[in-house]
Amino acid sequence: MKALHAEYTTGSGSAVKFQVKYFKVHNGWAWINVVPLNPKGEIEGEEWPSLLEQKDGNWTIVDLIKIAEELDDPVGPNDPSAKFLAAVKRKYPEVPSDIFPHKAE
Repeated sequence: MKALHAEYTTGSGSAVKFQVKYFKVHNGWAWINVVPLNPKGEIEGEEWPSLLEQKDGNWTIVDLIKIAEELDDPVGPNDPSAKFLAAVKRKYPEVPSDIFPHKAE
């Protein structure tokens, strides 16, 4: 959460909190989907899915938008398709597949 908060508030000074919609961690990788909320608990921005990697004890955000752009996938991580997730695995083969969000059947 610290990495997301630092990224979201850079330059804005916003006192944002996150409502967690999805969060799965495994083997130094995490997929998290949050909604930013203002101090009153009102939605401040769009839902934000993120892939994070733990390096030297710190979590860093992986640029999923770049992968979506390379695929010409306008939805990308917001509603990840099997094609998008396969592209993530190709770029980061060490990411455990079990952290990926699964669509309701």
